[in-house]
Amino acid sequence: SRFLVAFTARPATLAKAAALNQQTWATDQLAIGPRAAYLWCGVGILESRLAAAFTRATGDAATMRNWSTVMKLHAMVAEG
Repeated sequence: SRFLVAFTARPATLAKAAALNQQTWATDQLAIGPRAAYLWCGVGILESRLAAAFTRATGDAATMRNWSTVMKLHAMVAEG
């Protein structure tokens, strides 16, 4: 409920959010990989300033899911 994964179709979208790593986000943390970004929202997703800033930086070019949903989707793909 506090861990989000942001997926994008283009790596350039993740590059738009790279500047966020230069800021301090209190209990929130950001890691950007080659195909996804990982956001830890220490005070919760709805209260996270980082999640809001990431959404502003990437616009509608990224979709975020919590870790539980990512794992359920992974299980569905692995089954079929």
